[in-house]
Amino acid sequence: MSEQTKQFGWRDEYSVGHLGLDGEHRYFIELINRLSLALASSFPRQEILDILIMLESETDIHFQHEEEVLKLTGYPSVRDHAEKHRKLLSDIIDVRHAVEKRTEIDIKAESHRISALRSQMFEHILREDMALRHPPR
Repeated sequence: MSEQTKQFGWRDEYSVGHLGLDGEHRYFIELINRLSLALASSFPRQEILDILIMLESETDIHFQHEEEVLKLTGYPSVRDHAEKHRKLLSDIIDVRHAVEKRTEIDIKAESHRISALRSQMFEHILREDMALRHPPR
């Protein structure tokens, strides 16, 4: 199984200790897996775009929710965390724009960017968001 088609599943150790945020993270894993499969399976460009649009929308909503939770819990680095969110959302938008400009024939040219985006999202959940479990004081 290639890195692009490798499917990731939710594990309890990914939990940040907040039921709502954990549910949203589970959904991101599902969307990222769908995106990887769609690209690897040569789904039509519009289907790939639809997943990217959904990922962008859900990510924006999630980041707002997560930042509110951070504020409510007195997390000391909310601004830094929010800045990382803005960068990741910007990367999702950049990938969507790149896919929008591609034709069906050369859509796979974006596979490296989608793979990098997938890695960024997992890294954010597993590194940055883990601080929610035991916030620094």
